[in-house]
This record gives sequence, structure tokens and C-alpha cells, in this order.
Amino acid sequence: VIITALPGVAPDAVRAEIEGATLIITGMRPLPCAGRRANIVRLEIPYGRFERRIALSDRLQLAARELQNGCLILTFTKTG
Repeated sequence: VIITALPGVAPDAVRAEIEGATLIITGMRPLPCAGRRANIVRLEIPYGRFERRIALSDRLQLAARELQNGCLILTFTKTG
């Protein structure tokens, strides 16, 4: 199981794909409406496009995916 914290990311704004033995998680975290017109001094959470790459065993297959309480939960099973 891989759990990735994605606060503020809508379910339709995130993708999880496997290329070879690499899990690639990409998405977009928009700036909140109130922040678009504000003079931002400090951000605790980065906004905009993001991408994470995680090396996997080549024997894993994605079995389930859910976005729950701001976390992407990916469950894998072993193959062969």
C-alpha cells in the first residue's frame, strides 16, 4: 500500500500510472479562490502542477485506488 498526501487536490485532478517499474503520480493543486487576489507571504502547501515518481518492484500490479480525506491510497498485489 502506498499512501500519498494530496490535500486540496480534487479526485479528477490526479493521475496514477505505472511505467515499467515506476509509479508516476501527477496532478494539479489549484490556489484557493481567496489566495488569487491576495499578497501571499508564505505557503505551507505547494500549489500548481506536481509529479512524484516512486520506484516499484516489477512484480507489483495496481489493484485498487481511492482518494480519501486528502490522501491517495494505492493498493498493489504481487504478480507471477
